Amino acid sequence: MRPMRRIPEIALLMFLALGCGRPGGAPERYVLRVGAARASVEVAADPSQRAAGLSGRHAIGEDEGMLFIFPEPGHVSFWMRDTHVPLSIA
Repeated sequence: MRPMRRIPEIALLMFLALGCGRPGGAPERYVLRVGAARASVEVAADPSQRAAGLSGRHAIGEDEGMLFIFPEPGHVSFWMRDTHVPLSIA
C-alpha cells in the first residue's frame, strides 16, 4: 500500500514540471552580434510571432530587440499596434 501514498506526490511533481518549461508561445532569445555591437533579441519566425511583435510591452532594454525572420526575401511592412515603447527599425 505504500506506493499508493506516493500518487498525490507524483501527480504534484508532474503538474509542477509542466509549468517549468518555456511558456507557450514565448519567443526564443539569442545574442546577435554585428561588428562590436551586441543585442539580446527575441526571434519572431512564424506568422503569429511576427504579427504579435513587441505588442503589449511596456518596457524593453536598451540592448534588446526582436529579430523578424521571413521565409523568403521581399518587401514587408511593419506596424506598432499596442506597443507602448518607442521603436526603431534597422
